[in-house]
Amino acid sequence: MKNSGTKLWDFGSIPMIEPEYLGSILAAASDIALVVTLKGKVLSVLVNDNDRSLGNLSHWEQRKIHDFLTTESIPKLEAVFAQFASGQNVLHPVELNHRDNAIWQFPVSYSIHRLGDADTLLMLGRDLSSTAETQQQLVKAQLAIERGYEERRDFDARYRMLLATMQEPVVFVSANDGRIKDINAAAINLFGQNTNDLEGSVFSQLFKNRRRGEFQDALLAISSKDQNSDMTVEDVKLGRRFKIKASLFRASGERLLICRLIS
Repeated sequence: MKNSGTKLWDFGSIPMIEPEYLGSILAAASDIALVVTLKGKVLSVLVNDNDRSLGNLSHWEQRKIHDFLTTESIPKLEAVFAQFASGQNVLHPVELNHRDNAIWQFPVSYSIHRLGDADTLLMLGRDLSSTAETQQQLVKAQLAIERGYEERRDFDARYRMLLATMQEPVVFVSANDGRIKDINAAAINLFGQNTNDLEGSVFSQLFKNRRRGEFQDALLAISSKDQNSDMTVEDVKLGRRFKIKASLFRASGERLLICRLIS
C-alpha cells in the first residue's frame, strides 16, 4: 500500500493511540480480539459489537484459552505458542474452534501478533460461523442429492427387474409424440426386432394402416375409458392381430401411455 507521499506511516512516526480508542479500533478490525500470554492465559477479550452471535466472553479473562478450545484445536495453538517462544513469527492465519457452555462451538480464523512484551500475543480473529454454517448446508444438500440419486437407482433397478420379468408384452409410449420410450423383452420378442430399433421409434409404424396422429388419439381415447376398452391392431412385419389396452400416467413431468399387448 502506498502512503501518497506522507511520512505518517514511517516507523517511529505513527502517532500514539489513546487507550480509550484502542479497544474500539481492535474490535472494529476483528470480530474478536484476545490478548494472551504464551502460557495461554487470557488477559483481555474484546468482541465486535456488530457480531452479536459471540455474546459476552468476559468470563474468559484470567482463564486459560485452552478451556475454551475444542480438543483438536489445542495442539494447533500450542504449536503457534512454541514458534513465538522460539523467536519466530507466525504469518499465516490459524483457524481454531472454540467451545463454550459445553455445547456451543464456533470457528474463528486468527492472525496472531507479538506485542511489546515478549511473553504476550495479540490474537485478532474473524468469526467463521456463517461460513461454517453455509458449508454445513452445502454438505447437507449434497447428501440429500446423493440420497436422491441412490433412491432413483434403487427405483430404476426394481423397475427394470419388474419389466424384465413381466411375461405380458408392455410398451411405454410418449403421449406427446407417440414414440416408444421403453419396452420389455416380451414385447421385443413379439415384434421380432431388437431393442435399439424399437426404442425411440414411432409406435404406430409397427402396425398396418395406422397413421401416427390418429393412432395416438385412439390410444388416448382408450386410456380415458374403463379398463375393458381396447383396440385391435395388426403387426406389419408378421401380420399377427392382437389387442392394445392403454393407461395414461405422468412421470417426471411427462405424460406416458403404458400399452399392454394382448394376443
